[in-house]
Amino acid sequence: MTSPTFDTLLAPTVRVQKMIWTALAVGVAVHVAMAYVFLDMRGTPATAGVSDIVTTVISVLSGVTFLTTIAMRRILFADARVDAALARDDAATSVAARAHMASAGSSVQSVQEQLDALSDAEMHALDLAAWCTTQFIVLWALAESISVFGLTLSFLTGDIASMFPMVMGALVLLAISFPNLDPLLQRALGHRVSM
Repeated sequence: MTSPTFDTLLAPTVRVQKMIWTALAVGVAVHVAMAYVFLDMRGTPATAGVSDIVTTVISVLSGVTFLTTIAMRRILFADARVDAALARDDAATSVAARAHMASAGSSVQSVQEQLDALSDAEMHALDLAAWCTTQFIVLWALAESISVFGLTLSFLTGDIASMFPMVMGALVLLAISFPNLDPLLQRALGHRVSM
C-alpha cells in the first residue's frame, strides 16, 4: 500500500506519459487524414512514377522498425535494466519531483517535505516511474516512425491503402506500449521492501 503523498508525487509523471502517448496516437490518425486530404486534392495517382524498389524499401524499413521496436521493448524493460534502475541511489527523484510539483504551484520546500515523508521503497518507485518515461518515449517514437513511413509511401504511390498496414503496425505498437506503470511500481515497492 502506498501513501497518499506517493500518489500525489507520482500523478504528474503518469499524466505526462499519458499525454505524450495520446499525442503520438492522435498523430497516427492525423497522418491518415493528411494522406486522405492530400490524395483527394491531387486527384491522379502517382503510381507510375514510383519504382517497385522504393515501395519495397519503405515497406521493408517499416517491417524492420516494427521488429526493432518489439525487441527494444524487451531490452528496455528487461529485468536487469529495471533492477539497475532500482539500484540507483542518485537524486533524480527529488529533482524530478521538485520540478513537477513546483510547476504545479507547490513550493520546493513543500515538495521536499513530501519527499521526506516517503519511504525508501516509494522514493525508488517514484524514480523508476520517471526512468520509464524515457524508455516509453523511445518506443513511441519508433512506433510513430512506422506511421510516417506509411504516409510517405501513400504520397509516393498515390494510394492511401498502401499506408494502412503501417498505420496498423504503429497502432499495435502504441497499444502494447501504453504507459501502465502498475506492474513496475509493484515490483519497485516489493524490491525495496525485500532488500
